[in-house]
Amino acid sequence: MALADMDTQFGDVAIMMDIPVERTIVELARRADEIDRELVRDYLVRHWSQVRILPAPFEPSQWRDVTPDQMGKIIGVLAQTHDFVVVDTPASFNDIVAVALDKANIVLLVTSMDISSIKNTVVVLKLLASSSFPQEKLKLTINHASAANTLKEEDIKSVLNQEVFWRIPYDEGVGAGVQLGKPVVMARPGARVSQSILDLAAFLSGKERTPQPNGRGGWIGRLLGRQA
Repeated sequence: MALADMDTQFGDVAIMMDIPVERTIVELARRADEIDRELVRDYLVRHWSQVRILPAPFEPSQWRDVTPDQMGKIIGVLAQTHDFVVVDTPASFNDIVAVALDKANIVLLVTSMDISSIKNTVVVLKLLASSSFPQEKLKLTINHASAANTLKEEDIKSVLNQEVFWRIPYDEGVGAGVQLGKPVVMARPGARVSQSILDLAAFLSGKERTPQPNGRGGWIGRLLGRQA
């Protein structure tokens, strides 16, 4: 499995996964004419979970000269060499995001249960509709990011005119995991939020999941540990 950080504003996958950043996706993009499987592999950082990560630079200004075609080439090679590719994009639209959306098989549109997030989600849905984005690729996912929700899910469905595809329950352990650079599914595999995320991954990948007490073996180990 590969994880590409294409957040052109606040790419923080490397920090959240506690990995060193020696080479970045931007540096790889600058070598677009050379991009092949071997070159891309040189830029991937292997996390201890066996996920291969293509980190973003810490300075957003470094994205200035990166083109959509370059990103498209990178995504294409990652898709050729990995069974699963996750692309993290910013919460805004630009040409690079457009390429990622176009190449994606499934797009998880993540929102939370507060008024400002729902307002922003309405804007996103309108933009996607105006660009004739295939609605069947879009999956609305609610992240319960706090213990207090200011809206009801029924209200969200009504406002967005969109069925909720998945719900991620609130768990304060998620924040702690981020601080430690350890995904919550590994740090607390038995937690409700971990089970929800693993079930989501199983559903998207079309695989049956057998829960494992230590979170390192079984289905999650096989999924995260797939070799290119």
